[in-house]
Amino acid sequence: MRQKFSNMFNENADSSIYSFLSKHYDEFTQNVDYISYAEFLNKKLKNIGGKLILDAGCGTANISLLLRDYGYDLICVDASEEMLSIADLKSGGGLLLLNQSLKDLDLYGTVNAAISTLDTLNHLDCKSLDRFLARLSLFINPNGVFIFDLNTEYKHKKILGDNIFVLESEDTIILWQNKLLDNLDVKIKMDILSRQANNLYNRKSGILKEYYHSAENIDLLLSKHGFKIIEFYDGENFEALCETSERVIIVSEKI
Repeated sequence: MRQKFSNMFNENADSSIYSFLSKHYDEFTQNVDYISYAEFLNKKLKNIGGKLILDAGCGTANISLLLRDYGYDLICVDASEEMLSIADLKSGGGLLLLNQSLKDLDLYGTVNAAISTLDTLNHLDCKSLDRFLARLSLFINPNGVFIFDLNTEYKHKKILGDNIFVLESEDTIILWQNKLLDNLDVKIKMDILSRQANNLYNRKSGILKEYYHSAENIDLLLSKHGFKIIEFYDGENFEALCETSERVIIVSEKI
């Protein structure tokens, strides 16, 4: 079974598999419509009264680079040094890159807005998400906008579930086997096979987890840290949510 590839690489992942995956991230995310996502973000950010944006969990900076083209200044935070190294090469040194865990976010000043895209926050458990929002609230200006996405209940139950997914390229195979837990979290056993010069395959394995966050819990956490929800959108077509939406985009504001 094949599945769209998103931000499967996160700060809770096994470090060795994380390092290995970073080398293949852009190759396996070519199906992601970064251009449309950046267009959507620009529409929501262009009137915020400032151009300094935090990209929390930036990966290899695909979204950040597109937003930079719209004239924004980006602070890009990620837990992976390898991801940030690739982002630095792609950006030509034009982005501020910080190697930090989101739950320990520490900026030099405040930002006008923040984004966190492609399931990044699904890789934080409830405690870590709580800590991240507490830290973010210290560094985002009043009336600043925080836009993020999350997997829906439908995706965890019907798409991820107990399924097996395979991604293939010319030299790499990624296999992940899912286990849907009672609380709707998904435990993922991932294997990466990479062809070497001698035509033998190098194998790396690790355990990841996608945490399910209900709408009620997200609302409570946002309120706790001084945010209010403004709008919801489908994360694939950027229109109204429906029963089969796999990703929800939440637009919130710092009170």
